[in-house]
Amino acid sequence: MSAIKSLALLTLVLTASLAFGQNATVQGKVHSKRNDAPIEGVTVRLTNINDTAETYVAPTDAKGFYWFPGLQFKTYVLSIIEVGYLTLVDTISVVRPVMDLGDRGMTQTVIPLDEVLVQERAIPVVQKNDTTEFNAAAFKTHPDADAGDLVEKMPGVTVQNGNVTAQGEQVQQVLVDGKPFFGNDASLALHNLPADAVDKIQVYDKKSDQAEFTGFDDGQSIKTINIITKPDKRNQTFGKLYGGAGDQDRYQGGGSVNSFHED
Repeated sequence: MSAIKSLALLTLVLTASLAFGQNATVQGKVHSKRNDAPIEGVTVRLTNINDTAETYVAPTDAKGFYWFPGLQFKTYVLSIIEVGYLTLVDTISVVRPVMDLGDRGMTQTVIPLDEVLVQERAIPVVQKNDTTEFNAAAFKTHPDADAGDLVEKMPGVTVQNGNVTAQGEQVQQVLVDGKPFFGNDASLALHNLPADAVDKIQVYDKKSDQAEFTGFDDGQSIKTINIITKPDKRNQTFGKLYGGAGDQDRYQGGGSVNSFHED
């Protein structure tokens, strides 16, 4: 094998190794073709082409910008959806750590209708002052998914190797309906709550106890996730069991049970 072929093979191997060892970010912008103005609040959706349950949703900001951090190197269906505009659909393959999809224009459309049927659609993300609130109903999960699987589908939130990060910062506390759940172990808390019990996910910087008591901001805060449960799930006992067996008399099993009563 020549030196040039050897170098090319080594480069290919190193590139593949890097691709499997890191996450990627996909970003882009959306504007109106009519006046070139950015469009705010457009729903941008990425769906794994091989598993539709793996779906990520992000809204565009005031400058028409959207971004999806923490993605894996896979092929996704990109959908850009906004009322009054033609939907844009494309297939993209994430092959680089940063994928800039550029500025995409949307065409306004008017469809004459004899009858109008209004259907409510879950809004994925709402910004309330310094709190980012995700609507769980807007994110599709498997029937046996837990809250950890749910939050991984939310833009800006990742769960990896027992660490939970949100908006680039490590989550140090998980609350359920405003109350501590499993102490400071964010990953354990998320994996002990079923996804179908979740109504909303709030991400914010929680002020220190002293600052909340005195009303004086001392500059100390921790990144916090607050899980708001569905009202009909707040008086239930739920859990999960698992087991498995293999060769050489090896086996495993376990489970967890949680009981919620009022508050």
